[in-house]
Amino acid sequence: MIKNLTQIIAFCFIHVFFCPNIAHSQVYFDWSKNEDSRSIVKMGDNIYMAGSSDSCNSNSLDYSLIITDSFGNLIDRKCYGTSENDQCLSILKLLDGNLLLLGQTNSSLKNLNGLAIKVDLFGNEINRMYFGASNKNESFKSAVQLDNGNIAITGFITAAQNTNDILLLLINQNLDVIVQDQYGDTGNDVGQDITKDNNNNIYIVGDTYNQSNESYDVTLVKATVNGDFLWQKNYGDELSNGSQGILYTSDNSLLLYGETEIFTFSPFDFWVQKVNVNGDSILLKTFGGNGTDALFSATEINNNFFFTGYSNSHILNQPLDAAFLWCNSNLDVMEQNNFGRDGIDIGYKIINDSQNIYITGKSPNTQNEDAFFNKIPIPLNLKISEENEATFSSINKNLTNDFIYINSNEIWLEIEIYSGFGNLVYKNHMQNINGTKIDVSFLSNGLYICRIKCSKKVSIEKIIKQ
Repeated sequence: MIKNLTQIIAFCFIHVFFCPNIAHSQVYFDWSKNEDSRSIVKMGDNIYMAGSSDSCNSNSLDYSLIITDSFGNLIDRKCYGTSENDQCLSILKLLDGNLLLLGQTNSSLKNLNGLAIKVDLFGNEINRMYFGASNKNESFKSAVQLDNGNIAITGFITAAQNTNDILLLLINQNLDVIVQDQYGDTGNDVGQDITKDNNNNIYIVGDTYNQSNESYDVTLVKATVNGDFLWQKNYGDELSNGSQGILYTSDNSLLLYGETEIFTFSPFDFWVQKVNVNGDSILLKTFGGNGTDALFSATEINNNFFFTGYSNSHILNQPLDAAFLWCNSNLDVMEQNNFGRDGIDIGYKIINDSQNIYITGKSPNTQNEDAFFNKIPIPLNLKISEENEATFSSINKNLTNDFIYINSNEIWLEIEIYSGFGNLVYKNHMQNINGTKIDVSFLSNGLYICRIKCSKKVSIEKIIKQ
């Protein structure tokens, strides 16, 4: 059932990132109780954030759908649930123009069942489906829609000896079950995320317990469009490794990501592994600091990867902040930003359109938690037309020292240097001529954008300081 709300929402805006002429704001959603947002999609000009709330029903947790415009201004908020606790974990855009909310609900016997609720773009409920048995636990973690219209769902289901198996469920758009399968060893196995390739093969990433090492490994399952099992491969070592998600990339590969120990019982580091569609490893990267770091979601823009998750390596011994990372195609970290309030902040989901990146998650607020929304312009979007572009005979683009050298046949009037995220870090209005040397010793290593203005012409160059 849909539960109408009469509470007045309170917004809090804080500036997180700054760029010339653009202010990047984070919006918090506070109904005076606990709110979180686990997933986000964009449909047309509207944003849909799905999570859970206990402000809908004072006696239990319910699914929550927050609808805003693309700036985070509230349009509507809907709640769905049962008389028991209901936790929404993901949202999926459907080919018929509707949305599917997925997660779990407590049954009357207090075990977990999968719960899927289909709604239209106004948040009106169309249909719902419960999945589970009275003597088992089941949960829906993530879903992907196949080209034939069927929906593949993963999560977990109780197996023998009260452990869990990875769940694969195929349902049609009426939410009827077509195929049910499960995968696992004698230990505990959980499906965390699911995607498809261009041939509609299904890939599930999850966690599996390695009994020989007494630790968790990342596992990857591949199945056909009809749900037929093809193979399962594990990735890990003697340390604990955890998966949070999977991304099918533009070069027909798979990006697995999450967290890993760097020594026994150590805080987690960010973990990313790229594999081909046969499950063979292409690239493995771990990075982080002395604190705790984990990646929860990823998106790809022009062969670069953007992640969100959490980190406190920049503020040791303090609560976690939400993390926003940008990596190049080789998974080298180009820049990282962290944002949060006093308490634990987590970025759960990141998506993008042609102009912006959107992040959602949860943040503490005094005695409760708020859902948050963050909108960030896509980096490197300082574009100019070819007819206005100035030509420089040379500009050193890979800096191994502390100077930028510019050789030009034109007199330039102004130079600006931006970080990869668009933050202005240097500006010079002095008129200079051929053979100019600019001291950038104050800049840390990374990717920068150099914008040079010559009369009515402009040149934009990418600069890498090493």
